Amino acid sequence: MANYPDGGMFGDVTKCPHEKLEQFVQMALEVTHVLHTTGPLCQNVPGLNATGAGVHAERSGLIKQLPGLRKMFLRAFPDCQQGELCELVASLRQVDQKIYDAINSGKPLRTCSSGLVAVGSLRPYWINWPLVQAPDVIVSEELLSTDV
Repeated sequence: MANYPDGGMFGDVTKCPHEKLEQFVQMALEVTHVLHTTGPLCQNVPGLNATGAGVHAERSGLIKQLPGLRKMFLRAFPDCQQGELCELVASLRQVDQKIYDAINSGKPLRTCSSGLVAVGSLRPYWINWPLVQAPDVIVSEELLSTDV
C-alpha cells in the first residue's frame, strides 16, 4: 500500500464488509474510474503443481469471491467507469482456465509481462475492454489467441 496511499485495503476477501467499502467511497468523491485488478493466489493452479488441487484449493479457491466483490464495487461506484483486469500464470491447466473464463466472462489474451514487471513470461490476461490499434500499438492475431 505504500506505493498507493489513496488505495483501499479491505483485508480478507471472504469478510469484506460493504460498510468498509462505503467508508472508502465517502473519502473518494472525485473518483471517476475504478480498475479492478486481480492477481489470484495461483499456487494450486499451475499445471506443474503436483497436488492438482486447482481452483478448488483453499487459497486458489478465493477466486470464487471475485464476482461478488465486483458487484459490490459496481454498487458502491455506480457513476464510475469500471474496468476489470485479471492476470494469472501461463501454465494454467485447461480445466482451471475454463473456471477462470467463466468468472471473467470470456477468454484471456496472452502477452509477455516484461512491459509491466521485471520478469518476462507469457501470461493470460482477462480484460473487459476492447483492444484497439494505435500508431504505437500492434494487436496481433497471435496475441488474441486463446489456445492454452
